[in-house]
Amino acid sequence: MHLLILVAVISVVCGTLLPFQNVCLLAGILAAVSVRVSSYRWLLLVVAVSSVWGSFYTSQRVALLLPEEISGERFKVAGCIAEPAMASPTLRSGQTVLRFVLSPQSVTFHGDPVATGDLRLSWYNPGVESFLAGDCIDAEVTLKRPRNIENDLAFDYELWLMREGVTATGYVRSLDFTQQLSRGSQSETRLSDNTKAWIDGLVFGKPDAFTPHQWRLVRNTGTLHVLVVSGLHVGMVAMVAFVLASALVRLLRVVGIRTGTYGHWIARMAAVAMTGGYVLVAGSGIALIRAWLLATLLMLLWGAARQIRFAQVLSLVMLVTLIADPLLWTSAGFLYSFVAVYALILLLEGRRNGVVGPWMVPQFAVMAGLAPVMMIWGQPLGVVHVIANTLIIPLISFCILPLSLLLSVYESEWADTAMQYLSDLFWQLQTLFDAWSLPAILPGAVWVLPWIALVLLWRSGLHWAHCALGLALFTLAAHELTDQTSKLWLFDVGQGQSLMVRDAGRTLVIDTGAAYSPDFSMASAVVIPWLEKSGAESLDLLVISHSDNDHAGGLDTLLAQYPAVVRLAGQPERHQAWHFQDCHERGLLALSDRVSLKFFSLPEALRRNDNDHSCVLQLNYYGRRVLIPGDITAQAEAALVDLYGDDLQSDVLVVAHHGSRTSSAGVWLDTVAPAEVWISSGYKNRYGHPHTEVLRRLKERNIRLFLTAESGFLSIDADGHRDCGRCGWAPWWR
Repeated sequence: MHLLILVAVISVVCGTLLPFQNVCLLAGILAAVSVRVSSYRWLLLVVAVSSVWGSFYTSQRVALLLPEEISGERFKVAGCIAEPAMASPTLRSGQTVLRFVLSPQSVTFHGDPVATGDLRLSWYNPGVESFLAGDCIDAEVTLKRPRNIENDLAFDYELWLMREGVTATGYVRSLDFTQQLSRGSQSETRLSDNTKAWIDGLVFGKPDAFTPHQWRLVRNTGTLHVLVVSGLHVGMVAMVAFVLASALVRLLRVVGIRTGTYGHWIARMAAVAMTGGYVLVAGSGIALIRAWLLATLLMLLWGAARQIRFAQVLSLVMLVTLIADPLLWTSAGFLYSFVAVYALILLLEGRRNGVVGPWMVPQFAVMAGLAPVMMIWGQPLGVVHVIANTLIIPLISFCILPLSLLLSVYESEWADTAMQYLSDLFWQLQTLFDAWSLPAILPGAVWVLPWIALVLLWRSGLHWAHCALGLALFTLAAHELTDQTSKLWLFDVGQGQSLMVRDAGRTLVIDTGAAYSPDFSMASAVVIPWLEKSGAESLDLLVISHSDNDHAGGLDTLLAQYPAVVRLAGQPERHQAWHFQDCHERGLLALSDRVSLKFFSLPEALRRNDNDHSCVLQLNYYGRRVLIPGDITAQAEAALVDLYGDDLQSDVLVVAHHGSRTSSAGVWLDTVAPAEVWISSGYKNRYGHPHTEVLRRLKERNIRLFLTAESGFLSIDADGHRDCGRCGWAPWWR
């Protein structure tokens, strides 16, 4: 039975990766074979049915995506707001934005209806401060098909939207209300702000309950999962509910009310009902549904515990979850939650762990199981993560979460005071762990097989302390080897620009990409994760070409986590808080023995605007010259040609101003004479970059062209091997 369940799980996953027609053909062949092969009949039928369901579900989601041929056009929409939303400030002076999800009743393009799912929209400088779920509108919007920025990072925005049922994104041009609900007045509460944050975060599952700085702390210490309402919290609620219900049953017996053999069932069903209510209130996320299903099955199968192994129950929960939504396997939360529980079952079953073991071994088991997932999904794994989880998980499970649940239904002064103390302790520990600089295994599938070998030795009987020592030595070796890697990246940051060079343990970043709000930027979404992934412990050199948001928007976010030793900028006066030096006053600068920078300074009288203040630098990377001119105009290009001539000649040109027609003049291209050009621009951006005139000039000169909007990130290693975000395998729906 267990084998059939696992086969069904694998078949559903494989079905999502194949087109529906192909899966139907394969299923037909398997069904025909099953008629003749009786010994494997059920196995073949399970494969056929499960794969068809996975492919059918995925094809239905893909069919609702906005057609590519009308992406970027204007539409008329009518619908209702799916969930509450608040306006927030942007980084543009005096501008706010209201981001919301609309469940459309109709979407029309030139009067013709268009079939879509939910729409994720932004309304700049809105006429209201908030939306309530149930507000209904008529609006004119610009819509685009969802498209992920491809940087070989774990989070896939496009796939996440598809899982959420969002089939197009865009922004509002005009909007009228057809139904606006009464806002009413908010109820007063005597609870402190810290307590309200914990209740909102742990009980009601609101991601904005904690600040971006707090989210960064828990991510750095490997304890982010404790702030995301998950199976850990559901398990605690189930345990408390069962204990209270059991106590109530005993009380009924004491007062003379007989419950007979139904007493245990009353307690079990009460736990199931209370846990289900908590899951609904907290947002019904995948980890919550999985944990609730697991708790429900455990309650129902309580009497059969000797006949049914826990691993079988967990596998059945996984199958039920995937049947409900086959694409959930692509979620990091799905893998993390199930792999962690499987690790506890498989690695601890039947083991004796002595006195210290019951406290340390479960932590080691979870980290051992999650290590391959963490490394493949781009998250470093370090000694500090094990230590932090060992202390933080009990603090959340036995102190903060129970108090949050209590205070959500009953306001108590003593509980509020206790919560403030525990909150201070929690964040002090997080700050302490974040400050520790301990070795970590960096992301990459290359480390998975040695890690699995270590885990198998533990499972075969090797003492956990010996395995912990092996883990420490393995971490040191992996850290040292990864630190010697070398590569040059041009990131896919949409309509903006950011480059990074890593060589001999030293790191250079040129520009940060844009920031879209105080809480979100390309620095936090792309640059910082890549710094962590590549093993950078510090930032040796940071160059900000000029002050425009699409090049410098993530500056504050980046420097808050990675203070740079040397900081250069084309407009240093715009970044006085960080004490930048003027790049126009620098000549040569070495990052390492094989990587150096040469700056071409434009006379101050010719820097007529922000774009012409850009740092123009030539990167010498293992003998390959890469020219990076920022956003300079054709006039600045001509002046540089007159001043420096053939010194500008380079192998690769990162085209100025994202391919705008105001740059990349013919004389500039002829002087630089690149073999290839890279253009960093957003997919179907509203500026029309790269411009057709620029593309024509490049084609006339037979210059090879690479666009981040099409290829994702671009990279070159020390041997000249090139890679890009969309160069490898991609799911069929792309």
